[in-house]
Amino acid sequence: MANRALAVQRTGINYPAVAGQHTIIIGLANYRVRIIGMEINAEGAVNVTLQDEHTALFDMHLQAGGSITLPESKAGWMDAVSGDDVVLDVGAGVSIGGRIIYCMVPDNWD
Repeated sequence: MANRALAVQRTGINYPAVAGQHTIIIGLANYRVRIIGMEINAEGAVNVTLQDEHTALFDMHLQAGGSITLPESKAGWMDAVSGDDVVLDVGAGVSIGGRIIYCMVPDNWD
């Protein structure tokens, strides 16, 4: 079997103090987004949910000046549903920053 690898991609998070849903990764048909690492920082206390279009992938509560880090993992931390966008839902008007490390996994990937 040939040695295959998925391309690792990164996207920054820099949202001003606006509550609501913010699309951070656009989904592609026949691919699922695999989150392989992330860091999210908040200026104030806030509930934040990382989700796809169907379900919550990761819920977190950040204290003022707090952050959460999932170190980069080749196995990945979570997968979005195939074709779905990945959205950051911010529960209050608090500035959010950080980064997401991910790859696009074909549906037929072994």
